[in-house]
Amino acid sequence: MNKIFPIILVLVLSGCATGGGYVMKNSFSTDEIDWFMAGGSTTVKGSAFLKQRGGGVVTCAGNEVTLTPVTRYSTERISFLYDSTEFGILQRGLPRTLRGKYFKEGAPVAYGQYSKYARCDVDGKFEFQNVPQGSYYLITIVEWNTGRNMFENEGGFIMKRISVNDKELVKFVISN
Repeated sequence: MNKIFPIILVLVLSGCATGGGYVMKNSFSTDEIDWFMAGGSTTVKGSAFLKQRGGGVVTCAGNEVTLTPVTRYSTERISFLYDSTEFGILQRGLPRTLRGKYFKEGAPVAYGQYSKYARCDVDGKFEFQNVPQGSYYLITIVEWNTGRNMFENEGGFIMKRISVNDKELVKFVISN
């Protein structure tokens, strides 16, 4: 009996590690977004913040902002995570998980290479330059710790779908 328990435990744990998780139906294709790598002439400026229950405002200061082109693959990922493709907040849980939302396999490396990245300044503002005309998902993190539990933050990932035209300055606010 003592020799069987470790074997059963290993089988159960390995089943948990390989089982579960969302399986993507669409595959990532660079052919669908080659236009993105050519660059563009649009400047996208924005800010991101969330309002706290007590009325305070917390920005994305210091956090990264991602500008990801809308494709079948990115839309499926966003839809799974946020239950929307227009706007959503994915609350973080304990400890810093995505509230049970995870994928069976990670995104391909190229998926991240076909995105633009910026960092929010101290006021929660960000800017992307040379953006091609098209539709995108803007994603950043706005979170804070209430002090009730040092491991659990409030807020989370915030996403908004945007569209930009060529050769213009576009401003967006991501907020609740």
